[in-house]
Amino acid sequence: MRRIGQWSPAAALAMGLAVWLPGAVWAAPKTPPAKTRTATTTRVAQAQMGDMHGKMGAMHGGMMMQTKDSKKLQKSVNAVKGKAAKKGQYACCIGPSCEWCAVHMGKCMCAKGVMTGMGPCRECHGGWEAGQGAIPGKTKEDVRQQPVMKM
Repeated sequence: MRRIGQWSPAAALAMGLAVWLPGAVWAAPKTPPAKTRTATTTRVAQAQMGDMHGKMGAMHGGMMMQTKDSKKLQKSVNAVKGKAAKKGQYACCIGPSCEWCAVHMGKCMCAKGVMTGMGPCRECHGGWEAGQGAIPGKTKEDVRQQPVMKM
């Protein structure tokens, strides 16, 4: 172990770091054992989850249902994407196509960005990480090395 800058042992311990001081070795304290659940705490947790599930009546089959406002917003975003695509200005690099570019720029050039090494938008970066990349010959490792497009 080594001494970390001018930090005190207490500060290093608070950050979970190990510090070496002449004549003493300091290490992060061990984590206390997890609390065991009793029947009462389990029932309380289940009741709270039941209340939450009841309040989230929009849940269906494990997926959230869209609200009226989100459906209206989705329709607007899709309209922007459609207009840009007709003009040849929506070329996304993931499938399904991103929405970040439509919302922030009204067009998407992420496919060109990935092919040229200039990089895609932040949503497309995440899409590549999730395995949604749609540019033949490119991998998520390739895109990982590219910068995120600046707006």
